[in-house]
Amino acid sequence: MIASKPTVVVVDDDPIVLEQVRFALEGAGCRVITRNRAIGCVALTLQDQPDLLLLDVGMPGVEGDMLVRLLMVASPQKRTRVVLYSSLREPELERRVVSSGADGYICKTKDTAALVKQVNRHLAARARPESSSSGTSSSSGTSQSNQAISSRDFSRRPHVLFVDDDMLILSSYRRIVQRENMDAEFALSGTQALKWIISGDPPDVVVSDLMMPPPGGDAVYAQAVAADPSWKHRFVFVSGVREAPQVLGGSFNGPLLAKPVEPSELIAAIRLRLERTTGAIGAA
Repeated sequence: MIASKPTVVVVDDDPIVLEQVRFALEGAGCRVITRNRAIGCVALTLQDQPDLLLLDVGMPGVEGDMLVRLLMVASPQKRTRVVLYSSLREPELERRVVSSGADGYICKTKDTAALVKQVNRHLAARARPESSSSGTSSSSGTSQSNQAISSRDFSRRPHVLFVDDDMLILSSYRRIVQRENMDAEFALSGTQALKWIISGDPPDVVVSDLMMPPPGGDAVYAQAVAADPSWKHRFVFVSGVREAPQVLGGSFNGPLLAKPVEPSELIAAIRLRLERTTGAIGAA
């Protein structure tokens, strides 16, 4: 174990798993914080900056790898080492590590000694990042996954950016587009969305909540169009307020969907925008 007492946050909806992991890691000298749901974990991680975040993948609501993506959006220069912890097969875990930006994975096991050993490897890698390998190890679940989101190749599938300050809504959007062979990224605020839009790897389509803390969706749209007029044809808005058309006024002439959004309605609006812009329609 590294010199200072490391803090490990374990997130899993199974109370038995939480207790087993807590007992094993505390016995190994860790300070352990457990959570039974993903909601609130981004704020916890950003505020407390634990040494390691151990995330179950298959949680209800917000899955572990989506939580990693939200954390990457909220803090691209993350200091916490983030590891997926799951009973999924290793090829699937490797895929999720790379797509989410996690630092690695650990397969769930009843062998607590093996768990402690792998956790220690990740803690040591965090303490000595220059010693980390860029390859993949099936025994420790380390992977070449620290690449910036902007460097990923989305050329084969449509790339949709969802903007909303509600993580559960973002999670539902993700599940919808995954079934349609589309890639999804997320922003929790208008400021984060604008960073994506003006980046070197902008999305094909933006699906944005309208009424968010400033800057709201209408302001994001206006700034995007000011930077590049093609964004006039690349936005879809969703809103739960009746005044949404008045808020947008005559500046927007595109899909405006009412919350809660029907999956078929959302996909139809995205495909309409894709046809207008790139013609890149994901296979159903």
